[in-house]
Amino acid sequence: MAGDQIFNSTYTRFTNSASFYMVCVDSQGYYIYVNPLFASRFSFISNNFIGTHLNSVVYPADLKKASQVTTACHGHPHKTFTFRIRMTDNRGGSMVWTQWEASALKDKDGTVRGIMCLGYDITESQHAQREALQYAIKLDNIIENIGDGFLIINKNWEFVKVNRVFEKIVGVDRQQVLGKSLWDIFPDNGAYQYPKAYRRAMLEHTTSYFIDYNVEEQRWYEGTAYPSGEGLTVLFQDITEKKKAEEKIRESRNKLSAILNSTSDINILIDPDYKVLSFNKTAYESIKILYENQKIEVGQNILEYILPGTVEEFIHNFQTALKGEPVEVKIKLFFKPGLALWFLVKYFPVYDADKNIIGVAFSSTNINQQQRQYEKLEEIANLYSHDIRRPVATILGITQLIEQKELTRENKEWFGHLRKTTQELDRVIHQIVIKTSEIG
Repeated sequence: MAGDQIFNSTYTRFTNSASFYMVCVDSQGYYIYVNPLFASRFSFISNNFIGTHLNSVVYPADLKKASQVTTACHGHPHKTFTFRIRMTDNRGGSMVWTQWEASALKDKDGTVRGIMCLGYDITESQHAQREALQYAIKLDNIIENIGDGFLIINKNWEFVKVNRVFEKIVGVDRQQVLGKSLWDIFPDNGAYQYPKAYRRAMLEHTTSYFIDYNVEEQRWYEGTAYPSGEGLTVLFQDITEKKKAEEKIRESRNKLSAILNSTSDINILIDPDYKVLSFNKTAYESIKILYENQKIEVGQNILEYILPGTVEEFIHNFQTALKGEPVEVKIKLFFKPGLALWFLVKYFPVYDADKNIIGVAFSSTNINQQQRQYEKLEEIANLYSHDIRRPVATILGITQLIEQKELTRENKEWFGHLRKTTQELDRVIHQIVIKTSEIG
């Protein structure tokens, strides 16, 4: 009696369920019962399903599967069969995914009178599975086509997944490593950094970076191990060409640095925002001396070292060089009372590989000694031009006033020598003045 009550109660719940479809079909596939939820959901097909065939609801492509289940229930009346089929929907040819359990419906004599099916809508989960599958396919495509080697290792250090770049770099087929232990395929012999990085990432749950050099292949590799709840994901790449390029750049920089540091000129590389990019030893030492122990540093604004009264000229020359026009000027700088020095200053535009101007090379040569020598020469030239040339001009003037016809023959001869010598002296003085001006 209690069993009958439980059965009736359960039957009533499924009959009036708001989540489960409950239907019965005869051996030919005609509905002999549908519960209210099924009738309501598919009411757009029929107002009364009793006597209609299941092909009115089941998606055509799944009719064969539904028929096979019906036949199986008749053949095995004591078993329950689980199946998944699509049902017709009323929304523009779409379909409803449903999950069912079917078993034979028998009378008191054990004769199969129909098939009872209990099902529910799985459309959302099916869509989610399909989206997840599509996402997984896309992810696989991305992993296969990235430029880095890729591998996943589980917590047992076994290979779970690798990509084609891994196969190419490592030189093994993925079937040779999948499911195998990392340490069986690549033993830790202490020669490389990646085992330490992998263990640190796995044990400390922290992202770990490594660089390794393969002596046999003469190749450089860098990679990063990312920990997860399942194990490690590793991305790595061959950086040999990058290393070679860096080495060439380093050699070039060393050579350039050696050249710049071997000169007595001040050399400073400045970006378009007046920030110092680099400087040579002379620049460092000169600024320290001239600016009372101040130190020039990369990143500083060069305008901090331009003396008051010369900033406007510096900016003008700097901007001219930024436009691609080299500038050369001679300037006298007054650092402090009693310390004034002459410099020959040059501004050169600096280009990158694409011929874009990326800054200005500032070069300053101390020409104080040469300038002072020139000033002395100017003084000498002025002396010749004024103090010496004046009496010479006076003599030439006097010779013009003397009446040569009143002179004796001997005096005329001496007078001629005097005039010629004085004119030659005047010509020499004139040449000294010209040559001196050319030096400036």
